[in-house]
Order: sequence, then C-alpha cells, then structure tokens
Amino acid sequence: MNGIHFSRMLFISVFFWILTLMLTLTLTLTLTLTLNPTLTPAVTLDPILAYNAEDFINNLQWSSSQPDWVAIAFKRNLQILRV
Repeated sequence: MNGIHFSRMLFISVFFWILTLMLTLTLTLTLTLTLNPTLTPAVTLDPILAYNAEDFINNLQWSSSQPDWVAIAFKRNLQILRV
C-alpha cells in the first residue's frame, strides 16, 4: 500500500512541477514581449503612390468633382497630376 501511495504522490508532485514550469515560461515570455516591444515584429506599410517635389509643397488641392486629378503648388510652380 505504501508503494502505491508513494508513486501516486511522486506522480502528482512531478505533474505540478511541470505545470508550474510551463506557466512560468508562458508568463515570462508574455511579459518580455509586452514590456519590450522591439522584440515583436514591426509592420511597415509602404505607400502605394509617392511624389517628390523639387521644394516644399505649399498647397495641395484634390477636388471631389475631379477625383482623378491633384493640383500641387511649390515654389512658383503649379503641377496638375493625374492620379
């Protein structure tokens, strides 16, 4: 009877030790990723359209009546671009 009781207690203690280890590793990993956001993968979005003007853009107009065209003013220039 003592042998069965001992093996059952050993099984229960090993089971709880493994469960505790798994929970500790899970919490450690979760806290590490939460507190250190540089370890999480970064999502970068590239623009679909890009435009480089020769100088700072002073004004930009995009009309709702002509949605295919954009007017950009920089320096003393005005460019009307088809989107």
